[in-house]
Amino acid sequence: MKQPIVQTAEALMDDIAADPVNWRMWEDRLRQVIAAHADNNLALPAQLRVYAQWLRQDDEEDQYENMPV
Repeated sequence: MKQPIVQTAEALMDDIAADPVNWRMWEDRLRQVIAAHADNNLALPAQLRVYAQWLRQDDEEDQYENMPV
């Protein structure tokens, strides 16, 4: 199970590397790969940790902006 997740992560990073400015185009796949790593207790590669942190910050900002007044 570990090998397909690692291969998917590597393919995703190759796709993002082709156009890093538009990394959000891959947001759904990023979330899936990050979740798969977490579900299987795998460490995220350094490149994915950066995107995971950015996505986490986005989620926190969205949660804050949607708080009831």
